[in-house]
Amino acid sequence: EYNLDLATLTIAPTFTNSIYAAATNGGITPPEIINLGTINLKGKVKGSGKEAKGTLALISEAGVINADVNINQQGAYNGTITATEVNIGKIIDDHAWGYCGLSAAIEGNPFDSIGHTATINTTITPLQYNHYTYSPIHLHGKITDKRIDAHAWLDDKNLKLEMEVRYDAGRELPRHELSLQVDSFRPYNLNITKKHESAHLSFRMASELVGTNPERMRL
Repeated sequence: EYNLDLATLTIAPTFTNSIYAAATNGGITPPEIINLGTINLKGKVKGSGKEAKGTLALISEAGVINADVNINQQGAYNGTITATEVNIGKIIDDHAWGYCGLSAAIEGNPFDSIGHTATINTTITPLQYNHYTYSPIHLHGKITDKRIDAHAWLDDKNLKLEMEVRYDAGRELPRHELSLQVDSFRPYNLNITKKHESAHLSFRMASELVGTNPERMRL
């Protein structure tokens, strides 16, 4: 058995610039990375011949991300990711955006009988935009080597929507499907517009594309 504590690694913006320039042959570090400020990384790894467990924490001036993962001897894995008080506006330099939080659970097996399979369940909360805090946003996804199925929904008093996305590459021609249903959209209450206080919209749309030529898309 083993149990390793990883010493805290502090990465200053000047060091980040040097690493990025070396990795990209003189490239300029994207502002989204610079805006994270000083980054501290720390983690732990422990396990035995049957399984391994690891944790990692990324602490920056724009928020905190924690991750943990478990892997068994067959290669199957499961883990969680949490993000707290992530300042989206600071990262992308757009003050219309506020703070965001996220929790996600993922599990998969790269050696499944049908190839690599993975499922993910995510909840985004809070999400702040234009001084409005949205209700939790949920996302469920399943991925295999040749297929992606994703389902997202939001049940907010001023925005209620549901979206499904499917991609199937297991056919002669790949197939893309998208459906979106918006049952309630009040842009004034969401601080998107200062006009039309009573506007209340709803709509439904669906599209299908077979192959890669967008001219063949059906709505």
